[in-house]
Amino acid sequence: MAKRSAGILPYRRSTNELQVLLVPLGELRQPGGKLVTAFGAEGDFDAGTLRSNMFEMRWPPRSGRMQTFPEIDRAGWFGLEMAREKLLVGQRPFLDRLVVSV
Repeated sequence: MAKRSAGILPYRRSTNELQVLLVPLGELRQPGGKLVTAFGAEGDFDAGTLRSNMFEMRWPPRSGRMQTFPEIDRAGWFGLEMAREKLLVGQRPFLDRLVVSV
């Protein structure tokens, strides 16, 4: 499988109406080494209806048992300053990139 996509379809039209527009915000390497890629999107959705993807990890540590957990436990709408407080320090530059792009 390719390490990177050849590109992203930034929008989709249905009956001449724009449905999706993704704004690439780039990648940031987190202090622990994980590479995070983010996109911005304009839209209106009920944050309470968000359904997360799941990931698997050994839990409890060194138990040998694998358990499944949600990647995201909840979603919400926040102003810029509150979003900055809620984000991990290593992901805050995504907000600055988003502000520049809109």
